[in-house]
Order: sequence, then C-alpha cells, then structure tokens
Amino acid sequence: MSDILLIQPPSTLQRLQRLKSRSPELEAPLPFVYIAPYLLDAGFRVAVLDLRIDNVSALERCLRESRPLLAGISVMPGSMLRDTITITRLIKRLAPGTKVVWGGTFPTLHYQVCLQVQELDFVVCGDGEVTLTELATALRDAEGISLPEDVKGLAYVRDGLPHTTAPREPVALDHHPIGAWHLLDRYMPHYLGPSGLLSLNTARGCPYRCTFCYNTAIYRGFNRYRTKSIDAVLEEIEYLVHRYAPRALIFMDDDFLANRKRGIELLTSISGRFPQLRYRIDARAEELKDPRVVAHLAKQGLESAFFGVEGVSGEFLDRIKKGQDTDDTLEAARVCAANGIQGTYSFTCGYPDETCGDLYDRVAMATMLRRLHPASRSQIEIISPIIGTPLYSELARKSLVPEDSIERWCRFSDWKSAEEKAWIADASFYEAFQLAFYLAFSRGSRLDGGLRLSSRLLSNWSRFRLCGKRPIVLPEYRAGNYLLKQIIWGPSLKRGGLALCGQDQTSY
Repeated sequence: MSDILLIQPPSTLQRLQRLKSRSPELEAPLPFVYIAPYLLDAGFRVAVLDLRIDNVSALERCLRESRPLLAGISVMPGSMLRDTITITRLIKRLAPGTKVVWGGTFPTLHYQVCLQVQELDFVVCGDGEVTLTELATALRDAEGISLPEDVKGLAYVRDGLPHTTAPREPVALDHHPIGAWHLLDRYMPHYLGPSGLLSLNTARGCPYRCTFCYNTAIYRGFNRYRTKSIDAVLEEIEYLVHRYAPRALIFMDDDFLANRKRGIELLTSISGRFPQLRYRIDARAEELKDPRVVAHLAKQGLESAFFGVEGVSGEFLDRIKKGQDTDDTLEAARVCAANGIQGTYSFTCGYPDETCGDLYDRVAMATMLRRLHPASRSQIEIISPIIGTPLYSELARKSLVPEDSIERWCRFSDWKSAEEKAWIADASFYEAFQLAFYLAFSRGSRLDGGLRLSSRLLSNWSRFRLCGKRPIVLPEYRAGNYLLKQIIWGPSLKRGGLALCGQDQTSY
C-alpha cells in the first residue's frame, strides 16, 4: 500500500540498446531517490515503479490494490513523452481519484504544452522535493482541494487556461545527504548490471550559457549551479558501498568539473576512502586538457568522460555560445587517450542555416577523434529547441515551432527525429545521417560489455559510407531508420498484442 506512487515510464529506446551492446547501462531514477525522503518525512508511504523493468500489469495491479493519493511521473521528451501520456490516461481510467503529477526538466519548461493532456492534474516546475511534498500534504489534509494556490512551483489548468503559482526556490542539496535508495532495492540488480555501475548526482545546473541548453532557462532568477558538499557526497557513497557494493559510479551532474577545484577534490577524497571504485563524468573539453590534472584524475579512478562537442567551426561554436573551441576537444582527446580514459564525444546538428558540409565536417572531426583517441566513441543528436532558450526564441519568432499541439511536440521534442522541425528541408536524410553516424562511431566499452558482432560490422560499413564521397541519399539508412521508427513509435504499450489505451491513443 502506498500514498504516493512514483513512476518511471517505459522506454523502447532503452530496450533497443540490447541490439547494440551486450550489457547496456540502465540508470537509476535519481529524481525519485532525492524526492522521496521529503515525502517520507511528511508521513507518506512511498513506492517506486520502474516500467523500464516491470511491465504495465504491475502498474495496473498497484492502482487497483492501493488507489494512491498521488502518482508522480518523471517525464522525458520524445517517444517517452508519448508513453507518459498513455500511462497518465491508464491511471485516470483505473484510479480516477488519484492525482497525476508530471515532473522533470521537460514539463518544467513546457508546462503549457503538457497541460493539453486533459487527464494531467499538475505539473511540478523546478525542483520537486518540497513542491510535491506540499502538494501531497494539501491533498491529504484538505479533501477535495483542486487549486492549491499556496503551493509554489506548480502549474495546472484554471478556468480552461494554464496557470502557475509563484516560483519555487531551488532546494539545498545537503538537506538530505542520503537519498531514499532503499525504495529501489528490488530493482538494484538491474541498475548495477554485470559491471556494477550505479548513477549518482552531486550537483544541479550548469554555469555556462549554450543557446540550446535547458540550463539557460530552468533556474531563471535563481542560482543556476548548485553543488552538494563533499562531506555529504562521501556520506552517500559510503551508504551505497555498504548496501550495494557498486564497482563504478556515473556522476550525472551536467558538468562535474564546472567547479574544477571542487570536482578534483571530490574525486581525490572518494578515491582515498574507496580506492576500489571507478568513475565516469560529464565535463567540458577545456576542463580535461591539462596533462597533469588528467593524469591525477586517472590515478584516482576516472575511467570515462562525456564531452559535449556540438560542432566544428569557431563561428558555429561562438554562435551557440559554447565557450570552447575545436582545439580544446582535440587536446582533451590526446590527453585522455594518453591516460587510458575512455571518451564519448557528443555532436548536435539540425540548426537553422546548417549545410550538408557542416554535417560532414562533424564526420571529419569524429574520424580525427577516433584516430587521436582510439578508445573513444562519437554520437550525434538532432537538436530539439527547448522553450525558454535563445535557440527556441529564434525559431519561435519565425513561427517554426508547434506551440499548441502536444501531438506534434512528441515528435518535435525527440532528439533523434527531424519530424516537425520545419526549418530542416530533408528530415529523412537527417535521420538517416544520424543513424549512420551513430553506427559509424560506436564503440563498446568496459562498462557495457562491448559491441555485438553485428554492431561491429555495421560500424565498419557506416564509416566506409560516411567517410567517402559525402553521400546525400543514404538509402539503406533511410530504410533502417524507417523500421526503427515503426518499433519506437508504434502502439506505445502493449499487452497480449493490444494497445492499452484503445481509441484515445490513436493520435499518438
């Protein structure tokens, strides 16, 4: 029995990772880990349901047996947004009295879009710990309440229009040093997997101002970058080591080294106390190009870094306010390779006024990175403008965004789709190019068990196709992408071959 049910929606993309790697990573739902302690302190019973692991019948059973007061769903864009809509409708059909709340970066910035779903009761905007707890308390203590005006950080429909309460101040990350990890005990073998890898969060936000990034919009008016104290992080890691014995940690901070001194000190402190652990971080290239710093971090256990490269030309990087240049990335690749640190280099494409030459410049750079850093892999995403960012404002002024249609937003917000992005002339080519690029520069790692044989063969063929005469058709990848989209965008949730939501699901 639970008063609060926290739900991680299913992910077809996650399941498809098994076609590429032997042991794909599955990250724990960290928002629930850090929200749940506040709910527990307020006297609520809390349960977590991860539908990437459980099937939908587990949700149906939970709704029938417990009739929770509130169901909170962590929402991501793209196909998972479509699946979240389906889940929301299912909850309302089976438990009409349960209030459905969406939270996360996407609903925070796109609450007006999300509230088009009639079955959705509330959107939490910003940090959810205090907002969700105050909302649940109001619902519990004042039966029948529908418009909790006194709860900051909420959005809901009032008189037929989206309405927001006062903004919620970001939470202090040290308030609950240890998350409610025990709520994930039954899922922990899936998160750890064969490699013993566990995700963790030590900071929120980012101090940089890339024009496409949600961090330029989400904490507007507040401090956009907050860190957890080193002592609090060590306390949580000690708890995790004793309870679950992970062998490696992924720090899910947007930029682990945004405060470089603090990041280096933190890894040094962790290594001193837990020398058996290995680490993976996200960082900017200029933060990992000093040979002495990188050599030190490698000795502390850093084994992998994710870099946001985005593009190649200095003009482009200046236009998106990246704050780094191509030489930074190349130098970081050299230094990481010399110290045995694996690298993932992430590019983006699909910007206004982009040319085919710009796309193949990214291929050339990924090829160079592979040569400089043989243990690296590169990937590319088709940009999806986020409300509140400078990029979105630029496109909105030209009426190129689907402001009033959540059906279109499901596709528009997908970083693997060029659909609904009216400024992209040949959406099919962009999607085919993305698939070819992904396959060409994929590489297995110690973390995911390595590529399957079929993936290695496809990778070799894809590099041959992209690194030759700059093809602009890519017919085999268009066909492959079409099949993948049928898998991902078919009926979102099935049981016994039938779509769960019947006729009300046909538009998605």
